[in-house]
Amino acid sequence: MKKIKYTPDAADKLRELKKVITKEYNDVTAKKIISNITDTIRGLCDFEKKG
Repeated sequence: MKKIKYTPDAADKLRELKKVITKEYNDVTAKKIISNITDTIRGLCDFEKKG
């Protein structure tokens, strides 16, 4: 199985995005949005030409 490896910059941007969403809305919303993003990225393991 293929594995997604995040660059340090990408990981930092996801963490920063989570902070911004948490401040703007709340922690639950931030977790849902980040989860949606990472689930979509993980989907590239199965469908690598999707991106």
